[in-house]
Amino acid sequence: RQEQGVVINEGSTDVDFRIESNGNANMIFVDGGSDHVNIGTSSDFGDTLNVSGSAHCSNSLTLSRQSADTGSSGLIFEKTRNTSVNGNTVVASGDQLGFIAFRGNDGDEFLDGAYILGSVDTTPGNGDMPTRMSFHTTADGASSPSERLRINSSGRKTFNGSSTANGHGNFIG
Repeated sequence: RQEQGVVINEGSTDVDFRIESNGNANMIFVDGGSDHVNIGTSSDFGDTLNVSGSAHCSNSLTLSRQSADTGSSGLIFEKTRNTSVNGNTVVASGDQLGFIAFRGNDGDEFLDGAYILGSVDTTPGNGDMPTRMSFHTTADGASSPSERLRINSSGRKTFNGSSTANGHGNFIG
């Protein structure tokens, strides 16, 4: 006999699930109908995992490693063109590998203020993953970020449209 454990929302009946803490009625809230997990709120921000807090750093995520060695914590973004979990299909040039957004509210909605993007730079192959990083910020009076700095797979930097070869050169702004 196989152990089943606790199952909530079996048969997709859209049942919500929540865990209360001393100070929060929705410390963990699973929205069965919208496929969202929320921490600190029952509100849906539109993402699969939403973390909310009202005090300074009360919605922070800590990755901590306590060990007497050189290892560290990590945050890993993965991309495949395969549609199965853990499937292997090569990505293509231009595919995004990871994205970190910094957003602020303008009084009506949250807007991207800045973001960092990792993308496949040229055609990858077995054991070869050429990648570029780009950094985007929003100018005063604008409502969306523009690319300001790019470091491509060969180390070439492009800063506001001007490039230097292989990581050499100084930018004075």
